[in-house]
Formats: sequence, C-alpha cells, structure tokens
Amino acid sequence: MKNIFILFFLFTSAVKLPAQNREVDSLIKLLDKAPIDTNRVKLIVNIANKLYFHKPDLSLEYSEKALKISRDLNYDNGIVSSLSLAGESYRLTGNYPKALQYQLQALGISRDLKNEEVESNSLGFIGVIYMELNEYRQALQYFLPAINIKNRLPVSPPAVFILANTGISYDFLGLLDSALHYLRLAARQNIKVGHPQLNSLIPRSVGNVYMHKGKEDSALQFYFAALENSRSRNKS
Repeated sequence: MKNIFILFFLFTSAVKLPAQNREVDSLIKLLDKAPIDTNRVKLIVNIANKLYFHKPDLSLEYSEKALKISRDLNYDNGIVSSLSLAGESYRLTGNYPKALQYQLQALGISRDLKNEEVESNSLGFIGVIYMELNEYRQALQYFLPAINIKNRLPVSPPAVFILANTGISYDFLGLLDSALHYLRLAARQNIKVGHPQLNSLIPRSVGNVYMHKGKEDSALQFYFAALENSRSRNKS
C-alpha cells in the first residue's frame, strides 16, 4: 500500500470541499421531496458519488440506501451503480473483504447487462483493491482485461487511471520497462482527457520508475512536473 495513499491524496487534493458540500446539501434537500422511484435512486447515487472520496462512511450510507431501493424496484442499473460505489467506500474505509464482495457482484451484473463501461470500471476497482493489498500480479489480472475493454470505448479519466495503475503495479513488480510503457500510454491519453489530478499522478509515477532505474536526474524532472501541477491546482 506504500504509494497508494499518496495516489488518492493527489486525487482529492484539488477538490473544493466547501463548494462540494453546498452541492451535496442541495441534492439532499431534493431528496426530501423525491418519490421512491428510479429517479430517487439516481439522486442518492449522485450524492454518494460526491461524498465517497472525502466522506466514505457517509457515502456508504447513501450507497446502501440506493442499493436497497434498487433491489426493491428490480432496477439493475441502480443496483450495479450502488454496489460499485459502496464497494469503493468499503475500500476507502479499509474493509477490503466487503469491498471485493461488492465489486465482484457489480462485475457480474455489468456483464449480464452487457455494459462494457461499467464492466471495465468494476475490473479497475477490483484491481485497485488487490493493488492496495500488495497483490500486484493479481491486480494486473483485472487491470489488463479492463484496458482491453477501454480500448474499444472513448477515452475517459477511468481509462487513464487504470493505465496508470497498471504501470504502477509493474513498477512494484520490478518490471520497469512495462511500467514505463503503460504510464506513457496513460500520459498520451490524458492529453485528451486533461484530468488535473492525473497530471500529477502520472509524472510522479514515471519519476518513481526512473528512480528505480537509477536515473535520478530523469526522476527529478518528472517529480518537479508533478509538483508544479499540484501547485498550479492549489492556486486555482
């Protein structure tokens, strides 16, 4: 789990919490008047999605509510979204067995629905669970199929995130050329996506690989690029 905590810090550091909290409060007010139907599920999932990085415990409460209503309504898309979000919240709170259980259920349903976007995201989430457990080869068993699916879909932040994590996993395994290959793919795709946190994650990870190669000058170059991006985000 060594560098994973830094990874998620990068993803949460640019979040404007006061604005996000106001947005969540507005959604919760809408929830008070919402009927018990699929739109209510979508609203609850939206709330959970906005909470799970910085308030995973609270996000989990909403995800479980959405899951219960979705099951009562036999609303498969709501079920799979709720399972995936709840699984992420369980992971962020350190409950890896429950996180894996939920993500595997989400993966199965996404395949039944033939929804490749959800399937690839679920594969990526499972890979991250194994990555945090230092089971890097097992993580790759999920990241690589996820990449195969993502290659058929439009470029997206989750696709870049999975590529980056694949590179990081190879780095931990000491397979440095493979690590650079996937991190470079992530960097190229992120040019299209322009995800600000990935703009820090990717060069930092490339820097780690060069450090492990003994190329300290190259490593520092990428570390400074990651640092500069983080500073620019904090000023915005």
